[in-house]
Amino acid sequence: SLLLRGGAALDINSVKRKPFSWLQNDAWLNVLELSQSNKFFANLPSEMSANEAIWHRWYEDNEPEAMAIPDYENRLAEQPEIGPFLKLLLVRSLRMDRSILSTREFVRNTSQLGPTYVEPVTDTHEMIFAEMRPEVPVIFLLSRGADPTDGIEGLARKRKLPGPAVISLGEGQDVVAMKAMQAAATEGTWVLLQNCELMLELMDQMEQIILKFVE
Repeated sequence: SLLLRGGAALDINSVKRKPFSWLQNDAWLNVLELSQSNKFFANLPSEMSANEAIWHRWYEDNEPEAMAIPDYENRLAEQPEIGPFLKLLLVRSLRMDRSILSTREFVRNTSQLGPTYVEPVTDTHEMIFAEMRPEVPVIFLLSRGADPTDGIEGLARKRKLPGPAVISLGEGQDVVAMKAMQAAATEGTWVLLQNCELMLELMDQMEQIILKFVE
């Protein structure tokens, strides 16, 4: 939830006043949410206030993820298992523009994942189909203008399978998506959810939804 939404649920007019003019409102809301939701960062707002100059330099750097994090560098190093993820949360909170790059590096350096998950994908739909399992969703990370819909529908026709239920997510479409997934789980068909970034709350629940279908 922190990684996906940060402090998006907070209102800048209803929280502690932002102490720095150089910090964007969204970043301040993220800092507050992070400090309230993760004990490791409980004192982050006060630590930033106490060391404003060094935090300002870190915040304004072109590559803050490559710099030592003020007040936290040693503490993160003392947490080898969770430290890299905590660092990712902090970078995402303060510098959203660096979160994709930082996430890629986190995945690359995580033993359970590794470079395979961040290298350019050259698999064909046939190759993806060969490795598919009903309980594991296939996620397409798309570049601008890319659309896998035709390829997926073509694969279904080639395999003589029913075409996928295509749901373009947006306001009110979570109900439609749930009905389509329930039907697909019963009938053994596919559901293609488009524009998933518009419905992060549903994405946050997806693992539990699929586990219930498996049961």
